[in-house]
Amino acid sequence: MRPAEPTAAVGAAGATAAPTARAPRSTETAWGIRISPRLQQVRQRRIASRQAEVPSILAQLLEAATRDLAAVLGRGKGQRAARAARRGAAPDPAELRRVIDGLFDGRRPWEAAALVARLAADVPSPAVSDAACAVGERCRDGHEPEAARAAFLSAILADPPCERGCWQLGALAFARKDPKDSARWLEFVARLLRARVADQDALAVYRQIATLTPSRRDVQELVRVGSLNGALPD
Repeated sequence: MRPAEPTAAVGAAGATAAPTARAPRSTETAWGIRISPRLQQVRQRRIASRQAEVPSILAQLLEAATRDLAAVLGRGKGQRAARAARRGAAPDPAELRRVIDGLFDGRRPWEAAALVARLAADVPSPAVSDAACAVGERCRDGHEPEAARAAFLSAILADPPCERGCWQLGALAFARKDPKDSARWLEFVARLLRARVADQDALAVYRQIATLTPSRRDVQELVRVGSLNGALPD
């Protein structure tokens, strides 16, 4: 079974909360329980501290994606496809889907992957990232895992962090029986979730990492503490 994505973080207010005549003050929860100013300050400091980690996480993610993409497109089919993708002008964004469909219709998945890699480098955008993910999924379903890998790496570079791409890279690594590499990509997802203070979702991902890499004592300890406290340590 390949790594499964955690559910999205849910709000703090419960659906069964008793209705009140007024909205709770900033120092109260939806249940009407007062939160002390000190606790608010602690939470705000935690959020600020976690958010300060995001630039470093993104820098490491971009470095990993750039290095891996250069390796995939630097040999064999990837290298030939990258050279072909550099010939001529890049397609207009409005025509991109039609061009990609044509490449797949012509059984040229590597050229589709190389094309989105070129666009990710030249004109990065959320639209290019989405197109790269779609190419990656078609390559994966067409039993071209390395072309899929190139496309998902391009998706990250086009619009970081692109957690969808990270998840798919983790699944591809798992499929090729490389649990260490699978854990590497899942850990980026877990760190980003933790930075958003979505600790329960992050903990679910860390549990998968702990299963993939049982020798990682740091992850095992993180899971142990998080499971006991209901929150990840700062």
